[in-house]
Amino acid sequence: MNHDAFINLITERSKEIFDWAGHRVRELITMKYPPETRILDVGAGQGKYRALLPEYEIVDAIEVFEPYVEQNNLRELYNHVYVCDVLDFVDIGLAADYLRDTVVIMGDVLEHLTCDDARYVLDRIYPHATEIIVVVPYEYPQGEEDGNVHQEHLQDDLTVEIMAKVYPELTLVDVEVRDDKPFKGIYRWRR
Repeated sequence: MNHDAFINLITERSKEIFDWAGHRVRELITMKYPPETRILDVGAGQGKYRALLPEYEIVDAIEVFEPYVEQNNLRELYNHVYVCDVLDFVDIGLAADYLRDTVVIMGDVLEHLTCDDARYVLDRIYPHATEIIVVVPYEYPQGEEDGNVHQEHLQDDLTVEIMAKVYPELTLVDVEVRDDKPFKGIYRWRR
């Protein structure tokens, strides 16, 4: 992708990319990790975290919905794009070899998995990754969008309290408040 096309892509999606959570995740990573740190963006979608972390040399992605890979030029944005479900990614053994010394971003992903699947993914990734950063919306029902069945929120009832009970190993870092109630939370799981 040429520079002008990249700028146009970012401008169109700037509200979604440069939102509260995006800025906070960028801050968490850049304050602690040097640019040679490997980053894995799970559920890359439109390439939000690649756009927010341009100085990082190795940023790979997992995207389950192949049309997003093409529509958002993910292969041009990321070093490598794994087109698969994160459950398949951890199951086929890539996690054990690939994730060592990697910072994993699961931005707006957990709510798309069942609780059991989310637990499974976190438990499989954690022993290998340096850190997992998780962003979730609270109490946010959502169905299929644009023909993508993976957009449905299977955990649409998440709250600060439910996250603490169901995912006790995740530490709450910050909460975005909208209309005087928690809207989105950022969590981390690190060694």
